[in-house]
Amino acid sequence: MLNSITIHGRLTKNPEVNTTPNGILVCNFTVAVDRSFSRQGEERKADFFSCTCWRGLAARDGKHFAKGKEILLTGEMQS
Repeated sequence: MLNSITIHGRLTKNPEVNTTPNGILVCNFTVAVDRSFSRQGEERKADFFSCTCWRGLAARDGKHFAKGKEILLTGEMQS
């Protein structure tokens, strides 16, 4: 089986970088993705994805991304 997702959107706030009790870096952020369609007379809607990255990616993302920045990421989805 394949569990893969690609998300292209904008960060809703600055990423939060923390360290686990074991010393591993973890970065949490939310990405807003505009829907590709909207009904006439309605405002375009968006879907929001909570994302987590670990270790080296967490350090990089925490430094280089900020609220409103466009981001493209791939990974696996858990719900």
